[in-house]
Amino acid sequence: RWGSSRVIQLGAVLFALGCGVAMAGTSLAHFGMALALNGLAWNLIYVGATHALTQALEKENPQDRALGQSISEFTTFTVVALGSLLAGAVLNRWGWFSVNAVVLPLLAVGFLLTLWHAPSQDKQAAAGSA
Repeated sequence: RWGSSRVIQLGAVLFALGCGVAMAGTSLAHFGMALALNGLAWNLIYVGATHALTQALEKENPQDRALGQSISEFTTFTVVALGSLLAGAVLNRWGWFSVNAVVLPLLAVGFLLTLWHAPSQDKQAAAGSA
């Protein structure tokens, strides 16, 4: 209905809002709101990206789809693990604000890539429903 690009974009915006809330303070309310926003954003981005990958691999044979999905899962959770480890180092060296600020350029890149990808996705969706 919305398309994976728009779902990813909404997730990126919510993630940026969550980072902004976290950078605004360290009270329990700040942590709670940032956690809720970032949790919802993570789910939107993850589901949207998984759907986009599934659509991209739809024309491949089943072994290639399974391989593509497994590589995606491995890469995603490897980056998540490394991000968790690096967050501790960033927090220790540069502080809480930097832990959240470092995410913003990465979100911007993902957001811009989905803007670039969305027109081709809209054309495919229109062709599929016709």
